[in-house]
Amino acid sequence: MAVVGLLRMRCVACCVRCCVVASFCAGCMRQEGKSSRSVRDAHGTRGATQRARKKRRQTSIEKDKKKSKSRGVVESNPRPSALHIIIPHTCSKFLPIMCRRAASAATMTADHKKDASAEMPPRGGFSRRRSSIAAFLILQTFVFAAIYYPQKVGLIKFRPADTYCERHNDKTDGVCTRADLFAFQFAAGLMLFYLGLVGFNSWHVSRTAHTGIPATPQGRIFGYLKEGEDLNVAIFCFQFWDLVVSSLIPEHSSFVFLAHHAMATLTSYLSLEFQYVHHYAIFFGGLSEFSSIFLVFCDLEVFFPAHMQEDSFYGKFIFGCQVIFAITFFMYRVVGWWYVSVQLWKDAYYVLSKGIAQKLRPGRSYVLYMFLAADVILGTLQVFWFYQILLKVQEVLSGDE
Repeated sequence: MAVVGLLRMRCVACCVRCCVVASFCAGCMRQEGKSSRSVRDAHGTRGATQRARKKRRQTSIEKDKKKSKSRGVVESNPRPSALHIIIPHTCSKFLPIMCRRAASAATMTADHKKDASAEMPPRGGFSRRRSSIAAFLILQTFVFAAIYYPQKVGLIKFRPADTYCERHNDKTDGVCTRADLFAFQFAAGLMLFYLGLVGFNSWHVSRTAHTGIPATPQGRIFGYLKEGEDLNVAIFCFQFWDLVVSSLIPEHSSFVFLAHHAMATLTSYLSLEFQYVHHYAIFFGGLSEFSSIFLVFCDLEVFFPAHMQEDSFYGKFIFGCQVIFAITFFMYRVVGWWYVSVQLWKDAYYVLSKGIAQKLRPGRSYVLYMFLAADVILGTLQVFWFYQILLKVQEVLSGDE
């Protein structure tokens, strides 16, 4: 029993030493800022000390053997005990395993942190960003009112085209003002500038839309991006505000426009609330609006023509905006839209077929299906609008306008 107890104590002590050494190995691998030269020097000093001790010990043993031979004593080779066999074997077997596990944990730390945005995103984005949503809605309403009333009472005298005054009773002292159209262009233009420029910067300039998340289907579908969440807030506010105000303006209240605003409002809400597709929101809700920046000036000239000569600076500016609008619309809303959509569908198929969507968003896989359906509908709408742009270009080139 005493031998067994001693064996247990030795095994426990050996395990403790193994854990300590394994922790030391992992700590050394995680430790940063250590110079490799200083580490090699430390190991060299320790090795020299051990070699000196070993040499002295061997010298002492050889002296004892010489003394024993001189006295005629023959040393027997003692049989090793069970402790001398078990303990070294146990340590040599399990110590490398523990060190390898510690090294593997240290190596996977960086990958875990990199993928943490996809595994543990902040939830409940809509309720968490209520103050930002309210601020955007108030800002748009304030800008609309600040432009509407000066145009309405004649402090700002932009005369609308006769076409937009014939069937609209908006006259002040017998003069048609169409203050609603005028104020709408400024309030909507403010948000379009923000969405387009932030999306362009994140996608092309800073490239945080690509580098801020893992370049995997899981990262692109579930990865959290601060710019993506900010854009979702702005998209929701703009599309919801546009949906309400456009329903009150005849020129913007067509079924196609209102359906587009309603669908964009819904998808931005789902992306914000359930933290989905921030990567794709930057393109579809941000970068795709870059072409609309130039459309603001084009529409303003259509609704409130300045009657300037075509060779004037203003005439050249409007013509340049029309050309850039057509080019950027084709780049981002037709070619770019469907190119990115193919990647979205591939990523969605992967996370749905592998069960990743159910794991990371339990019971919310239907949201991803709604995104895919909206992508096809809105993408088809972009092609329809581009067809109308081509008809308008053909009309201008033929001289019919």
